[in-house]
Amino acid sequence: MKQFILKKISNNSGLTLIETLMATAIGVLVLAAGYKIFTAQQDTLISMNQKNVIRADGRLAVETLARELRQVGFALPPSIKIISLDQKSLEYRAGGDLQTSIPYEPSLTIAANNGDTSLNVVNAAGFSDLLNICIYDPARGVFELTSIDGTPDVASEPNILPLVEPLRNDYRFGVNSKFIRVSQYNNITIEQDGTNINKVTNGDSSILLRNVDPENGLNFEYFDESGNPTSDVLNVSKVAVTIRLVDPDNTSASIEFKTDVALRNTRYTEGSHGEGSHGEGSHGEGSRG
Repeated sequence: MKQFILKKISNNSGLTLIETLMATAIGVLVLAAGYKIFTAQQDTLISMNQKNVIRADGRLAVETLARELRQVGFALPPSIKIISLDQKSLEYRAGGDLQTSIPYEPSLTIAANNGDTSLNVVNAAGFSDLLNICIYDPARGVFELTSIDGTPDVASEPNILPLVEPLRNDYRFGVNSKFIRVSQYNNITIEQDGTNINKVTNGDSSILLRNVDPENGLNFEYFDESGNPTSDVLNVSKVAVTIRLVDPDNTSASIEFKTDVALRNTRYTEGSHGEGSHGEGSHGEGSRG
């Protein structure tokens, strides 16, 4: 009986050192494989989240930039909308909501004379010193760019805008020239600066979009009405915009976004190119879509 108990005990002896080491090694390998799978899934999830954030930012960026470009040349003659263009920047003019007109008087033929240093308008409220204005008779295609010099007179009838320089054109009332428009406008540039896309309005810069690729964050292409590429500011009718956004915490995560923007007011009014008078550097309309 004693021998039987001793034999049973000897048969229940523990694992050998080699078996223990092998079991430990297998356990370590299983844990390592599990950890690697977990970290890979975590990295994939983080990357997907980063790209989802970039996609959301990109959609907003494209909508923001398209909205800005749709204002190119608003309330202005077609031939002076775009000032200059290249692949990385676009400089243009855009009218604002501040508009008035020269008061129509059926008994008069002259609305304003060449050489006048002030301009009679229906309502000068909101206009102020140094504002850029465009005087435009769309029926005859006569226009000019100038600015206000001093405080407008809103008490007189009609109101009066003092001008920084004498008028260069005669403005006449006629059967089709009863509405001679006076619009405030801005000189605007959209350009890339490092990892930002900036909007420069009358010399004042603000950040429009952040976190773009420092090398290829913004690209413009320009097309005429037939869809052919063009660099002529007078022939551009659409602009193709490409934006590449990057994650600032992971520069390898980047997505490219594209949109086409058709510009407004792309056709000339008859005579606008020949008769219109404008300041140095003014040009026509443009964009690719």
